[in-house]
Amino acid sequence: MKFLIISDVYFPLKQPTAKIIERLTNNDNFSKDKFIIISRHKKQDVIKTSPNVINHIIPNNMSIKGQGFIRGIKVFFYKLINKFLSFFYPNNIYSAKDFYKCGQKILKKNKVDVIISVSGPFASQLAGAKLSKQFNIPFYSWYTDPLLFNVNYLKFSEKRLSKFENKWIRNATNVFMPNNYYEKYKKTLSFDKEKFIKVELPCFFNNDELTIINSTNPQNTIIHTGNFFNKFRDPKQLFVLLKKMSNTTNYSFVNYGTMDKKLKRLYNNKLPSNVEFLERIGGDTLLRVIGQASLLVIVDNEYGIQIPSKAFEYISTGKPILLIYNNPESPTKALLDNYEYSILLKGDEEVNDEHISNIENIIGKYIANGQVKDIIEKHEQYTSTYIFNLINYYIKKTSQIRTSSQSSKSDKNK
Repeated sequence: MKFLIISDVYFPLKQPTAKIIERLTNNDNFSKDKFIIISRHKKQDVIKTSPNVINHIIPNNMSIKGQGFIRGIKVFFYKLINKFLSFFYPNNIYSAKDFYKCGQKILKKNKVDVIISVSGPFASQLAGAKLSKQFNIPFYSWYTDPLLFNVNYLKFSEKRLSKFENKWIRNATNVFMPNNYYEKYKKTLSFDKEKFIKVELPCFFNNDELTIINSTNPQNTIIHTGNFFNKFRDPKQLFVLLKKMSNTTNYSFVNYGTMDKKLKRLYNNKLPSNVEFLERIGGDTLLRVIGQASLLVIVDNEYGIQIPSKAFEYISTGKPILLIYNNPESPTKALLDNYEYSILLKGDEEVNDEHISNIENIIGKYIANGQVKDIIEKHEQYTSTYIFNLINYYIKKTSQIRTSSQSSKSDKNK
């Protein structure tokens, strides 16, 4: 089969959604299939990223022609219009147009069996639905982020967001989304519930990555990977805990990421002595850093229904995980409630010696016993093998039904 995948990010970017698509194209279920991918980056290009994958990169300002001063003026008004539209529309309207135009050119030259649009941005969904209708190709909507209850779209009403979603859900053969999205969505869905398939995000580290992680011995290091944002992911409670730990333990904390300007003004001169901020890193270096950690930290989102992708990655390592959360309905907390080496700390809870003792006990248990036994079996629904088996089943099932239907029509016309 040949797939057209539309996504905001893919190679050479390494965001979670890009990694998810890469895992799909490398999965054994799809080893005989071909993939054409439309993604966005700085410059337009066509890259063969592997023997079975061609990536069509469209620049963020694909519709803008011209050079020098004239193009600068156009870009200025492009951004101004987008800023204005953002008050009325939950996505960049020009992106849908650019994805669609690029998809049109591809589909006129290539026979494609399946279209998959990966969210976000949700412009990919609009483009995929339109291309599906025009070229009569089965279309699958895959949610790696939600539109409803998305932290970026909280200013829009559920009714308004649902109106936009109707445009692609109506044309989708199936909609793949994690269970914590589905549980919220099903209260507002006006479509056949059977169209929606509960599929978790394949963010577990693979065996090769885990080999690198496990090749490094844990040290007295606490690690957080990612950025902190004011009012959305605030490290205040984490710093309180680390300051208290600095008085009684020899653990050091390293964050690979940064804080936004407001948080820097609040905390830069008040950081505990055992706290260090370094630039974000990737690749094998990140894996080795995670391997050094005795404790991995997640500062949860203050609102919304998204689970940070690092939560799944951390679970797959079998290492102790500290979650700091405020949202009483936190889906990350619900996930880690079932994880053996988890430590849950509420953001408004007073930090005391008992918390530190609990952390030391969990770390001690991990050092003594090693990785959680049978971790794959305990969390099977989050593994790439389980997830891609499920996606493969529904896509190939539709393909077989479609082929049988076409054969029947052909027989009748003879």
